[in-house]
Amino acid sequence: MATLDLPSQGPVRISASDLEGPRYSPLNPRSLPDSIISAAVDKKRIQAYIDRGWLPKCYTRAEHAKATVYKSADASNVVKCSWLTSPAEAAAMLLIRERTKIPTPSVIFSKVDDSTKKTMICMSYIEGTRLSDAWPHLNPLQKAEVEAQLRAYLAELRALEPPVPAYIGGVSGGPLRDVRLNTLGVPATGEAVSSIVEFEDWLLSTTGTALPAKIKAYIKDSMAKLRGQKGYRIVFTHGGMYPRNILVRKQGDDRWEVVGILDWSSAGWYPEYWEFVKAMEQGFCSPDGCAEMVALCLPEYKEEVLLAEFYKQALNH
Repeated sequence: MATLDLPSQGPVRISASDLEGPRYSPLNPRSLPDSIISAAVDKKRIQAYIDRGWLPKCYTRAEHAKATVYKSADASNVVKCSWLTSPAEAAAMLLIRERTKIPTPSVIFSKVDDSTKKTMICMSYIEGTRLSDAWPHLNPLQKAEVEAQLRAYLAELRALEPPVPAYIGGVSGGPLRDVRLNTLGVPATGEAVSSIVEFEDWLLSTTGTALPAKIKAYIKDSMAKLRGQKGYRIVFTHGGMYPRNILVRKQGDDRWEVVGILDWSSAGWYPEYWEFVKAMEQGFCSPDGCAEMVALCLPEYKEEVLLAEFYKQALNH
């Protein structure tokens, strides 16, 4: 049974039965707030968060990755709010805490604002240093220890099976999501699908007429050849495993521990190459090799990365 800590209000308990349906059976995004809040929680207090313009006055605001993040005065919890955030992100965090040992914030509640259509997720605050900031100061042994921890967490993540065979999409029936597409000016989300062929067709369909037909045909043919050669599995994927989304903390004099993995907005079940491709996106690589380090904790999919880069460059021209 998972415990979600609500400051000054006592714990909120979630049992496996709250994750309805087969296996983890995905939560219905619209019903997520009610399904994660038990009768032990003061509903009026939660409503006060919303009545005050979504957040109590004790919160401070910061902009990060196109999301607004509010931190409580006592640093016990934070609220993330944006159009890119969705109830499926909260459902993914619940799933990870329920089924793995991966350090992830506890979800307190989630709410979709009817007027702005933004999703708010209230979650516990994790104290730590972003790996992107800590990495340049770690010695080789410390880096190796962090890599080993990440490798174990990623293996655990990828062992989570989809709720039904061949399902590709977010938790709780959430949409397909590729944040990279936002920067390319094409739609970033799509309906969940039931095969890798459909997923790759969706990736190409988002470009509309932006890609010449010959280039689109070449990419589609290349995808089909790789798919036929490798017989991809569908695995659970974070989708944004960048060093800025990984928190570490120094333990004692020498050891650094991974204490939090953040931003599950792109999480879901995807082809096994997707995590590596996303981790290797050039826009997030860094001269010190920190970004590439995450990818090195995964099986390599070099051809898929090259094809993704070709796709990106073709859209940019």
